[in-house]
Amino acid sequence: MQSCVGRLRFLLPVVISSLALSEAKASDVAPGPEVAQAPGPEVAQTPPPEGGQTVSRTSSGQLEQIVVTANKRAEEAKDVPTSISVVGGYELEEHHVDDYDDITRSVPGVSFGAQGGFGQTNIEIRGISSTTGSATVGLYLDDVSITTRNTYDGSTQPKLLDIDRIEILRGPQGTLYGASSEGGTIRFITNQPDLDHFSGSAISELSGTEHGSINYDEQGVVNVPIVPGIFAVRAALEYGDDSGWIDNYKAEDSFIANGSSEVLGKGSLNQSGVNDVRDIVFRLTGKYQPDPDLTITPSIFVQRVHSSDANDFFPAIGLYEETKKVTEYDRDTMIVPSMTVVDKLGFADLTSVTSYYYRQSSRQTDGTFYNSTIFATVFLDTDFPSKQPQNDALIGTLASPVTLHTSYGTAAQEFRLTSPTPGPGDLPIKWVTGLYYSDQWDTHSDYEPAPGLNATFESIYGFTPDQAPGNLPIPINSPTNPHLYASDLLYFSTSRTDERQYAAFGELDFDILPQLHGAAGLRYVYSRESYTRYGGGFYDLGNISPDTQITRYYPVTPKFSLTYDLSDTSSIYTTAAKGFRLGGPTGPTPSGPNNACSQDYANNGITNPPVAYDPDKLWSYEFGTKALVLDHTLSVNAAAYYIDWQGIQQTVDLPICGFNFTTNVGNAESYGAEAEILYKPPFVTGLTVGMSGGGERAVITSTTNPNTAAVGESVLNTPDWTLTFKADYNWQIQDDVTAFIRSDYDLVGQSHGSFKVTDPNYIDPSYGVVNASVGVDLGSLQISLFAKNLLDNQTTIQRPQIDTVIEGYTVRPLTVGLNVAKQF
Repeated sequence: MQSCVGRLRFLLPVVISSLALSEAKASDVAPGPEVAQAPGPEVAQTPPPEGGQTVSRTSSGQLEQIVVTANKRAEEAKDVPTSISVVGGYELEEHHVDDYDDITRSVPGVSFGAQGGFGQTNIEIRGISSTTGSATVGLYLDDVSITTRNTYDGSTQPKLLDIDRIEILRGPQGTLYGASSEGGTIRFITNQPDLDHFSGSAISELSGTEHGSINYDEQGVVNVPIVPGIFAVRAALEYGDDSGWIDNYKAEDSFIANGSSEVLGKGSLNQSGVNDVRDIVFRLTGKYQPDPDLTITPSIFVQRVHSSDANDFFPAIGLYEETKKVTEYDRDTMIVPSMTVVDKLGFADLTSVTSYYYRQSSRQTDGTFYNSTIFATVFLDTDFPSKQPQNDALIGTLASPVTLHTSYGTAAQEFRLTSPTPGPGDLPIKWVTGLYYSDQWDTHSDYEPAPGLNATFESIYGFTPDQAPGNLPIPINSPTNPHLYASDLLYFSTSRTDERQYAAFGELDFDILPQLHGAAGLRYVYSRESYTRYGGGFYDLGNISPDTQITRYYPVTPKFSLTYDLSDTSSIYTTAAKGFRLGGPTGPTPSGPNNACSQDYANNGITNPPVAYDPDKLWSYEFGTKALVLDHTLSVNAAAYYIDWQGIQQTVDLPICGFNFTTNVGNAESYGAEAEILYKPPFVTGLTVGMSGGGERAVITSTTNPNTAAVGESVLNTPDWTLTFKADYNWQIQDDVTAFIRSDYDLVGQSHGSFKVTDPNYIDPSYGVVNASVGVDLGSLQISLFAKNLLDNQTTIQRPQIDTVIEGYTVRPLTVGLNVAKQF
């Protein structure tokens, strides 16, 4: 049965291509519009010509061609030999797509790995999944890279304010977007100022969450032509407050198994709804066009998100319940100023993008288990078994707040030349070429005390650890470790990474025949990275401090493709592309005699822990089709792919000492298929139905250490399949009043959260989420009632091991609300 399903997945593109070819031969179908249609009157905004809307409430009974800028030029999606999903601004609003969780459930081939609160989620595309090292998915806000390493935090997550569309490009995009677009690229395209028309909008949303409380979100957008036709500004502001649904209880007891901790008991309730989130977002964009050939667009985006606590719980004690001794708050700030200049030179358009990306993450986690508990139960109990009851009960339960502060910065400059669209008599070629420079840095501090350690230790032993006699087996004060436990400190670390990239890139599209098009691209990168780290404390004994490393890399990422036009609105294509991810430093971790991680190394078969990891690379092979058929009422995009991934960067956790490191664990392969289908049946006016989904298999094919990742194990956080059904229905009540219903059912298959069968997070179960809304459109006013997670699915969809503690993650509980949008 499984082999039959696999064959059907790979035959789907061929079947659709045959349908499109037959349609083209049967009749001369009129070509679709060259660009996406302008928004309907219900939204007071004017997207740029490349706006990627597929359908709007007031559109006709036909679907529209989608225009994207994936190749850094405006062109129809069918002409881009890459699997692309476009989620338009209307769809984001009408289906209440708010974050990465929602995006991954509604778009095939994209998944996420939860690691706590806001800004701690890792994004993966097509099974190219890694929670550490360089990012596998490139993230862009317009033309500005907002990509950072996965080393300390998750992927950058911009709030979806005044967004025209999101473009998800599947498969390696290194030729045009650089080394961290190994699995794909996600582009957040914002609405641009309108030089000629004043407009604005306001959105107010009030909702309530089951097991939580009241939520609200307020948004406002205004577009003002300062000098009509020459200079305009567009400003957007959003403020939101989402209630929490996780409850904190007093802890009673816990146990240690498989190198991780699970809490068994709970006491009285401390506080309910601890994981509330507040955010404020502001964006200001100007557009200056002194003449038709020159456009200058300055912009600044500012975002501040404050999470009071993480949204994970302890499955062992109950749904939405945890017993953390330390509040795990997170303050995530992002500032992105940029300046884009486009000068039409005649033979080409010269584009300059000057930008700076800044992100600061200040958060606290509960380090009680891997600091206090391990220190007492593993080290002190081994050295002083007669004191075990006091060690475990008094020292092992000391709350240990871990303060993590990380700042990221990227100054970047890109110059590129883009050829104009060939006219009659011109050579049938299009090209883009450019130069790119970036200076990226990050600083990280990790401070881990156990307040009360010295006083508690002294109450048990009669002296503090730093005053201990020299014949005691525990590490004590020495010339090389003065005041090892000063200020109750168990560990601290500070580090800085600097990475400079210089790149030259180009891509050439050419017509082999009128209907057959070829493309070839290449990017060359020189990267230099320096790393410095200082550390100290008990858990750092045996480590290298200071540690300084310098690495250099010279990746080349080519891309080749062929596209054949079946008709004016349909095509098939094939693409081969190389993906690449830079290497870097990884720690280091303690390695001296009797260091804190000795038992972890023995358990994992590690003799020489690494201090750096190498780049990884892959080749991707894809065949797909893009078809708009049946008189523009049926759209089908489908693709099948195979990826050979070598030298995978992956995290190895050392749960006893609390460290981890990044290493190259071996090779993997990923293969699968995906499809997106949209249909507007001509016999039901106002109805649009859609289905999208995919199946993939990503497995380890060779390994450097079977104790870390064994051959045949699934790549982490990659669902076996995803499937989404959606339906939008509009009907006219009066001439100026339209009612609408929106619904979607998102299904996600089983995945794996660990390489080890014995881990509780080895299997993440399949689950489904239903969302729906109903409302009326009064022209410039829309009112809707919506529900997210309508059936209140409570499946523990992931069990991430956070700070060596097994925790649970679910979909946000049932949330019902009222949304009012006004345009003027």
